[in-house]
Amino acid sequence: MKITVLSQDNFNTTLRLGNVNDSNVEDDKDFFFISINSTPEANEEFSNSYFKENHSNVLILHFDDVTEDGNVSPFGDDLGKTKAFSEDQAKQIIEFLNKNKDKRACMLHCAAGISRSGAVGAFIADYFRVPFAEYKRNNPQIRPNPHVSSTLNKLFFYDQI
Repeated sequence: MKITVLSQDNFNTTLRLGNVNDSNVEDDKDFFFISINSTPEANEEFSNSYFKENHSNVLILHFDDVTEDGNVSPFGDDLGKTKAFSEDQAKQIIEFLNKNKDKRACMLHCAAGISRSGAVGAFIADYFRVPFAEYKRNNPQIRPNPHVSSTLNKLFFYDQI
């Protein structure tokens, strides 16, 4: 499984250059995509997803780079307006991975391609048993958000018991 973490701009450019869009994304049998966007209340600039809707191989999420609702994010988002990653979103990711386990590659993004998508990408690597060293070598910029990582891991390992 190849996991590629990108900034929102690089994700959008890559898909545009590949002529991938809402009308043809489900034709791609090799890739699945996760689009992590800020909440519009906290950061409108990074709240719009390249894809307009979820597809069988596209998951769109909205949460901010914070550990608790209302915290200030690294982007300087207004205190009180941010939304942290939730257990419901973690469940969505796990269900989405189960439905796309036959794919050979994942491309995901958040605003900078570092923290939120870094954590989700690291979880995907664990889920598909990709060695962390390989994942990190392919995505050297990541610094996984600890709240996102712990929420995903807690739910995944709890469900395995």
